[in-house]
Amino acid sequence: MNNTFKIQIRPKSSILAKYRDLPYKLEGALAEFVDNSTDSFFKHKEILNSIGQNLCKVVIEIEPDKITIKDNAFGMNLIDFKRSIILDSPPDDTTGRSEKGMGLKTAATWLGNYWSVETTEYGSELGFFAQLNVNEIEKEAPEEIEATEFKCEKDAHYTTITIKNLRKNIKANSVEKAMDILSKMYALDIRNKELILVVNKEQLKYELPEFWCNPKTGEPYKKNFSVEFIFDNQTYSAYGWAGIRKKGSIDNEGLSIIRKGRALKTGYKPKKIFGGPNSYSQQRLIGEIHLDKWDVTHIKNDIQWEGGLEDKLLEEIKNSIEDIKNLAEKLRVTKEYESPEAKAKMAKNTQNSFKILKEIDTSEPKKEKTKSCPIGPEVVEQHYDENIENPIVEIPFKNKTYKFEIIYKDNLTNDWITIEKTNDSDKYRIILNIELDYFKSYNEDRKKVEFLQKIAVTIATALLLSKENGNQDFYTVLDSLNTIVKNVK
Repeated sequence: MNNTFKIQIRPKSSILAKYRDLPYKLEGALAEFVDNSTDSFFKHKEILNSIGQNLCKVVIEIEPDKITIKDNAFGMNLIDFKRSIILDSPPDDTTGRSEKGMGLKTAATWLGNYWSVETTEYGSELGFFAQLNVNEIEKEAPEEIEATEFKCEKDAHYTTITIKNLRKNIKANSVEKAMDILSKMYALDIRNKELILVVNKEQLKYELPEFWCNPKTGEPYKKNFSVEFIFDNQTYSAYGWAGIRKKGSIDNEGLSIIRKGRALKTGYKPKKIFGGPNSYSQQRLIGEIHLDKWDVTHIKNDIQWEGGLEDKLLEEIKNSIEDIKNLAEKLRVTKEYESPEAKAKMAKNTQNSFKILKEIDTSEPKKEKTKSCPIGPEVVEQHYDENIENPIVEIPFKNKTYKFEIIYKDNLTNDWITIEKTNDSDKYRIILNIELDYFKSYNEDRKKVEFLQKIAVTIATALLLSKENGNQDFYTVLDSLNTIVKNVK
């Protein structure tokens, strides 16, 4: 049989409605519930481990007009249950993630006009349930609400939050974005296999990207740091690490600001450390900054920076990781297409693509020679190294076979494509620079590089044919092509 009882709400209950205006985002609101669940798990980890539960599981279901959050943490006794409902009632133990005792109330009210809590603590035979209608509470300002006590199994332990009559029109892309950010927020728990976080039946995962390693020692380029400094007569400390990812990315998440094992902010790229938007640090530098004892904002999305506190912290961290940062700017990570084996395979595939040219009718009349602009130099010695063997692509056309040596070079020329004549009358060098901004989305993928190579060989063949048909100013066309590529982002 269920028993009902009253819970006093204080201070004035109408304050509850004001939580609707908090500047949450979906992932931030959901994180409040995950914080409560993981806090309960970690504070009672020893007991839960003794009964065979080694991780916390939080399942979130987001429906068109309902959100449900259920965990298998320790659960709440009557005192903690009342605190989850009563306004301005922090827990006795504020060392964990649920330190202010406000997250459940603020996040639930921000999300919907109706919410409920159901819970039972491990070892108890009693569970508790209460529901709140925010609109009615705002209108009537009651001093108390009704709750229910019910019987349950002694070994049961869980908390379920149900939010209905949602105030937000939650779209699919918002859910996907929230899932991505939540996986980064709880990356440490997920990596340590202490948390299973499921959103709409999909288990969130997070793995650190592969680090760039010292070729001699095999050790990753990763450095731990610890700083302590005085600011405004107060001592502050921070620790963490910075590393260089093997594969650069413009979408690199940068740094995460972590407090009590949970990321408050991800994708943190302060200019003082990362430099401008086109720097290699923006693409490669990753890391964590742990600020466990620092004050946090009300909705736990950032540190409460005061005055020049953030700048002072960044200066200290920058000095500690200067060597890693400088290395990130200098290292050129080997691309997928750069190995001799990959180059040979691309050359073979490119050559095979042009076999059909043997079947093309080449009986068209030769065009009359035209007046030409000055021809640029056909041999540019500084663009290649005679000691390196590069793949050869042979193109049969017009009863002739054109041979192209494919060379990939960056930083030596701003041109995308350079065509050089060799001492062999039928052999040319094609020097490609695909490190230009124009090709940023292509140069990490061997298949895409191979496609660019085919385009380059096609252009080179067409230009040489044009030259043989009397057009002696094909270098003008090439110059125009390179000018466009260099200036289009």
